[in-house]
Amino acid sequence: MAHETVAESFGRDVISQISAAKRIRTSSRLARRLDLRGKTVFTLTENAHQNAECAFSITRTHNGWQLGIHVADVSEYVCEDSPLDLEARRRFASVETEKGVSPMLPNEILELCCFQNGVDKLAVSMILDIDSKGNASAIRFEESVVCVSGNLVFSEIDQMEGTSDKSAVMLIRDKYSAFSECVIDMYELAALFCAKRRANGGLDCTVFRRVYEKGEDGKAKSFRRESEPDSRAMIREIGYFASAAVGRFMLDNALPCMFIGQETLPDNVIEYLYKLTGCESKETDPARLLADIADCAKGTELYGFVCDLISASLPCSVFYGKPAVNASCGYNTVISFVHPAHRYSDILTQRIIKETIAAKAKTYNLNINRYLKYVDRAAADASASERYLYDCRKANQFRLATEFLLNSDQSEFLAYPCIVDGNGNLLLFMECGLNAVAPKEYVGNLEFAVGSPISVEVITLGEDFQPVIVRPV
Repeated sequence: MAHETVAESFGRDVISQISAAKRIRTSSRLARRLDLRGKTVFTLTENAHQNAECAFSITRTHNGWQLGIHVADVSEYVCEDSPLDLEARRRFASVETEKGVSPMLPNEILELCCFQNGVDKLAVSMILDIDSKGNASAIRFEESVVCVSGNLVFSEIDQMEGTSDKSAVMLIRDKYSAFSECVIDMYELAALFCAKRRANGGLDCTVFRRVYEKGEDGKAKSFRRESEPDSRAMIREIGYFASAAVGRFMLDNALPCMFIGQETLPDNVIEYLYKLTGCESKETDPARLLADIADCAKGTELYGFVCDLISASLPCSVFYGKPAVNASCGYNTVISFVHPAHRYSDILTQRIIKETIAAKAKTYNLNINRYLKYVDRAAADASASERYLYDCRKANQFRLATEFLLNSDQSEFLAYPCIVDGNGNLLLFMECGLNAVAPKEYVGNLEFAVGSPISVEVITLGEDFQPVIVRPV
């Protein structure tokens, strides 16, 4: 895996592959693909001009729904073992750092593959038949051609679902009128999936993010803390269910596959949260206990703090060649398959799915032996890539929070007391997302409630992820 420089240039042999990929015509692939261009297919993105690797369709049936998840067919343009493929395998993932984005594939390939409104695109479609209780009664895969008829923007969907009759909201409702029933069905499905995931021990925790505003010097000067919008949570629930369903299909059919495992929090953090929330759960499984702790905190003033601490403390995900427990999802067959333009592991999964489709259509046996040996190595590469991405996100969060403390007009900041250590120092979690320590000489006889915010002033900024030194005021 290589990400030494941002937007590292692609070699001449890779550039020649781009020219070859541009000569692929969607119309020439129609004969052997399922034509879904007459179906209502839509994407959901952060903004109206963002390309998407994944699109959706949903229709009501006599006893439930038929859900379509359509993934850009990147493998059609990235031929196996070609220079472009080898370069993508070397990079393994697109990485965003403070200096910019280092892409796994050239932007020209992304433009060819990703969905755009009104443009015919090649896809690998997963069709799920789901009953009224949220159970998948059937699953099938198809190589397809789709034409996205609408790009729904998360923020606008959330406004549309509001009760306000203001003119701006009415305009959004008019804009998305053709998709209103689809959106309602998606929310209904997401609620069923969430209930099933929670019953399976999955974590139900509000996701918070910090949105930073930058000054004229380009440095973070202020931030606001936002909870995850409903539309994002809806897509996340559908994604969890689909990822587990595809993983189960591949496991049941003895297909080589990479499962995403995520351990729960360290024992000492769980014990701390257990006591803090007064949780009385008798669960012995750490993941289920953590889920019960989050439930116990709901409706209390501690909830935001508990969710924030859980999110900050969850360890990096790891890829395995066999089923693995995933604390967030509550399933052990979770895979990644919807980001083939940005994750090489997803390209590999897509190729295996396409081999499976071909085996159904022809008389020869499934030709996947060449993937069996590669999956274990790919799982190791994917884990290393995931760790790199995880570290980049942590480093970016640390940088922005530190910039905020340096550039803010504030002299006092909010922090949540956690615990007094054995040396009498007060450990805190700052609202900006950094860990902090108030030395015992600054604590004195201070009275505080764990999880209730107090004001502090910064004495010394931490370096290399070290805690900030603060003084309560």
